[in-house]
Parts: sequence; structure tokens; C-alpha cells
Amino acid sequence: MTSSPLLLLPEELVATISELVPTESLLDFALTCKELRRVSDSRLRQHQGFAREYTVQHDRLPLHVPKLLALALETPEPLWHLRAFESWGLRPGWAKYRSWFHREWAEERELEDADWLDEDLSYPDMSEAFFSPEQYEAFRTTLCNTLNLDDERVEFWMEKIREGWDEPLKGMLYDSWQGDDFHDDHPLKFLCEAIDAVHKLNVSSKLAWPPGFQSLRMVSIAPLFRLPNIKVLNLNLLGYTDDANGEFDLPPRSSSVEELAFSCCSITLQAMVKFLMAPVRLRKFLSAASSIGGDNDAEIFRVLQKRQGEYLEELSVSMRTNSYPPQSIGKFSELFPRLKVLEQVKTCALMPPTVASESDSRLAQILPSSLERLQLLFTSAIGVDAPAEKGRILRAVADVVENDGFRNLKEVCLYHLSRQWRDEGKRVEDLEAINEDDWDAEAVNRILAQGVETHLIDRNGKLMSSSEHFGMHRDGNSGLVETESDPRPPGERDW
Repeated sequence: MTSSPLLLLPEELVATISELVPTESLLDFALTCKELRRVSDSRLRQHQGFAREYTVQHDRLPLHVPKLLALALETPEPLWHLRAFESWGLRPGWAKYRSWFHREWAEERELEDADWLDEDLSYPDMSEAFFSPEQYEAFRTTLCNTLNLDDERVEFWMEKIREGWDEPLKGMLYDSWQGDDFHDDHPLKFLCEAIDAVHKLNVSSKLAWPPGFQSLRMVSIAPLFRLPNIKVLNLNLLGYTDDANGEFDLPPRSSSVEELAFSCCSITLQAMVKFLMAPVRLRKFLSAASSIGGDNDAEIFRVLQKRQGEYLEELSVSMRTNSYPPQSIGKFSELFPRLKVLEQVKTCALMPPTVASESDSRLAQILPSSLERLQLLFTSAIGVDAPAEKGRILRAVADVVENDGFRNLKEVCLYHLSRQWRDEGKRVEDLEAINEDDWDAEAVNRILAQGVETHLIDRNGKLMSSSEHFGMHRDGNSGLVETESDPRPPGERDW
């Protein structure tokens, strides 16, 4: 007989319990627990298997989405464990049922590591007969009753399903979008229509949110702020092939979004203002390689500070115009008092050469004392002595990390300030080998002495490589979520 943890209790405690609780009650409780374990053991093991198999799913294999949808409609329990669904592309018709990122694709682009790619599968003979009449009826019922689409839209999407489009299938699975689109149609048309349709009746309490929509916490697709529990929204390639639709209705403080990221987007000022005003409390804002509001960066920051300044903890902005407006940089500490992460800051904007005569304490005055991580991008104007400018910046950073008011600051990315190439083009591996004329070794040693991560040195004591450095900023600078279904270690992923 296996020993019970109850038998390991001190005898005095067991005696006290037996005085307060009748022996027959203790026996009944023990027998109940034993029987409960017996009847639930196989069930728990079954769900452990479901969790291992279904936690992360993707649509790279052509038949995977239809199989998952059939499972969801017939036996939904396994998909209770689905935590992330990655959509790598759209298959607009039966003829397109082939593996995404197949080996032919990899060979054409001369990718070095194609072994991790999925099996190359294609089904050119697939047709409307792939789904049974019962399955088509189940799809229709879902569109009508669960997603509240009107008759016209139901017929439209049923026709798309018969033509082999997997977009409505993934929409019924509440997909997330992460890939490039290879056609002219909006890849999220179905999903957006379904959310709008449910939202209209949900407002009047006539229709509950479907479990899939209600359980979503993170998406990587166009502006789906209306989802009731959404926390993370990554917007990729918005405003180029997609219609940004600045006329949409998005009331202020109506969304649960806490983290908002833009990557390679071109968005109107009107739309951007709505995006920033919609969250009740925005904790993280990222922008990478995006043009937002034309030349209205100052207006964007004004809205961001006014609506979200007291909540914002992470800020990483790289726009196609001026990035951080100069008038905002000088007031970071008062505009964003809770800021913990500040990335992609150009040194020429943070510490302009025009204020070189000022004390280096300017940096300590600008940065919030709550800061934990800072990334500096070195840029210098024409005619400026670059080595002298780097030295001034490094000394200012050293003063900050030695300042007791910045005890939380444990990471300052100086990668872009380090010169890692000699004149003849050979890579410098040791910190000591950097040309002293291009480096202030004393300031760097002061920073390192404070135990601050500088992104200069790797685990082996050599200068950090560009690939390793990229991996350290994979989350912050890309604005993209990590690909969970990629079996390779994060440091070995090249796209």
C-alpha cells in the first residue's frame, strides 16, 4: 500500500484531527478520494495527451485545418488545450492545397537549413467532394447560429468553402495570422465579418460570444480590438495590400488590448489615433519600420502620452520619419513615469551634439528612474567627430548606471556604438582590441563594473556577433510574436 502524505503528519496533529473529526468521516473521505482517483485517472491521462498534441497548431500542412475543424465540430474536447494557432498563408482554392514553405521554395531561395520544414505535400485533385453533406450542413449551422452572419454572407462563405478556400475554415477555428498573403483579397475578411456580426448582438445581450472568440488572448492580425478578452495585438503589413479603413467605429477605452505592435505598416493618422485611444490600459507599444500618420509623429506621441502615458511600461518606436520627436524625448521622465523598457532611441536625438556644452547629467534628467532596459542606436550628423561623440555618450551612460536613482537599470544595449571591424575588414573579437581612438574603454569598464548587460560581450568573453545580438532583440524590435511551431532553437531561426 502506498504511503499517504497524511501518514507523514506529526502524531500530535493526527491525534488532534481525530478528536475533532469522527473516524468514519475520515474513512469516508479517504475512500472517496481513492475512488475519485480511480475513475479520473484515465481521463486525466487522456487530457495530458491532448495537451501534448494540440497546444500549438499551424496550417503549414494542407489538410491540417480541415481535420482540426472536423474535430472541433464533432469532439471539441481535444481543442480545449489549443493555446496557439499559427496561420502562414491563405489557400484560395482546391488547387492551392500544398504545404507552406515546401522544400522547392527553400531550394529556390538557397536556405541553408531546410531540414526542419514540414513534409512537402500537395493534393491537386481535391474538389468539393472532400467534405461530406453532413459537414457542409455543420458549417452552415456554425455560420448562421454561432457567428450570426446574415443569409447573404452565409451563402457567400459557403460558396467559398465549396471552392476550396481555407479562409472561412480557419475563421471558424479563430485563427491567428502570421504569414504573407499571395493574392489580392483581404485575408481576414471572414474573421472580421464574424466578429462584427457577433459584436452587434452581443452589445444588446442577445448573443453570447462563441467560446473561441471569448478565450482569445493574443492575435497577430489586423485591428480586432472588439474581441472581449484580447491582450496582445500585433499588426503586420497593415495599410499596403489591406484596407486600413479609417472609418471604423472604435470608441475610446473600449478594448482590453494591453500590448500593441506595428511592423511594416502604413497607417493614417486618423486610424492610429483610434488604435491608441481604444485600449483601457496600454502597457506596451512597439513600432518597427512603419509609417504612421505621415509626418505627424509629434501628434502620435501627444495622443500616446495623454491617453496611455501613466500606464505605459515598454516603448520601442522606429518610424520612417523622425522616430521619437525631439520635443518628446526631452520629457520622457514626466511623460512616461512608469517606463521600464525604452528601445530604438537614436543617440543624436537623445543627446544632440548641439548640447555638447551641457553637463552629461542631461541623460539622467531625460530617462525615467523606473527604466530597466535601454537600447541606443548610434547616429551622427555630417561633420561631427564620431569617436568623440561615442565617448561622450558612453560617459553619460556610465554616469547613469552609477547613479543610485537608476538601480533598476540592468540592460543598456551599446552594440551599435561598438566598432567591430578593423580598417581591413576583419572582425574584432576581443573588447581590448577595439581601436582606442574609436572607443572610451574607461567608460565601458565603468558600465560593466555595475553588472549591466551591454550586448557587447557574448558568453565566451568575445564581442557579440550580429546573429546573437539579433536574437536578444527578437521580441522588442520586430513587433512580431515568436513562431512557436518552429522546432529549431530560437537562436538558429533565420526567418
